Amino acid sequence: MIRCVIWTAILFWMLTVPSFSLNLTAHEACELTTNPSFCKWVLQPQERSDLGGYSQYLLSQSLSHAARVSDLIQRSLIGKAMQGSGAWLGALQDCLLLSQLNTKYLNSTFTTLKAINGAAGLAINKADDVHTLLSAVVTNQETCHDGLKKARRSQHGDDLQHLVANGSELYRTSLTMFARSRDLKGPRKREGGGDLLHELRVRRDGMPHWLNDNKLFRFGSSGRSEEELSARGRLRKHGKVVVAQDGSGHFRSINEAIAAAPEDMHPRNGYHVIRIKAGVYEEYVRIRQSYRNIMLVGDGMRRTIITGSRSAAGGFDIFNSATL
Repeated sequence: MIRCVIWTAILFWMLTVPSFSLNLTAHEACELTTNPSFCKWVLQPQERSDLGGYSQYLLSQSLSHAARVSDLIQRSLIGKAMQGSGAWLGALQDCLLLSQLNTKYLNSTFTTLKAINGAAGLAINKADDVHTLLSAVVTNQETCHDGLKKARRSQHGDDLQHLVANGSELYRTSLTMFARSRDLKGPRKREGGGDLLHELRVRRDGMPHWLNDNKLFRFGSSGRSEEELSARGRLRKHGKVVVAQDGSGHFRSINEAIAAAPEDMHPRNGYHVIRIKAGVYEEYVRIRQSYRNIMLVGDGMRRTIITGSRSAAGGFDIFNSATL
């Protein structure tokens, strides 16, 4: 009798829990997201699909939406909005940059998923990369929305805010659907090997255990000045760059170290690691899009601190008040 009850319960669970590999209706798939009603509104015209298919469709809709946002912002900047306040224009310019970044990130994720037909076939580190990019898209959109709300102006501004708010919901739904569509049936291999616990280990010098000194960069002891080496646009493969306020490192400020970093580095060539020694650094760190695979490593919480005094009350918009 007990065995019969157990098998009945298992059968009921198998019939009621949606499989990640089976085709689902939009209603079933959307129940797995944070906002089912919005998700159903977006997916309404879709036929049955698996979660990977819905994820790709949502990403394509997100790409189209990002393009519409960029277009409206550009028209606002060259139209009547040019007569607006400095805060409003600043918010528009920030939103344009963030929207362009979103388009770039969404293109990357859509191309990655389309190449392997969904998230289930992704190596775990590739899936983590996609998840990170989609999270960044949501953050960028929320930052844009917050800036517009603070500098709200005119009916045209209301139209833009409404479009941006819808984008926030669409991007969140895309992120949730991707997360649900990831293969949950067992451990996935990491492209290039390795595991998460190995990556979390720390060496005696405070650097991540997985960092290979042969794949790091720093200024060498060849007798050439830092200015000469940075002018060449390259840094030698030999250790790490150190920032220290007392002059014991290669640089005294974080921005100086970033300005001298190699641009457009590929992960296969290693990461450019900037070790920031303990201290309070009063600077606003900016890393341009052309700088890739730069890693900032401090001496720990409450030891390496980046601080500033910009605020919305002081006339700075939300985006440009951040220290990093």
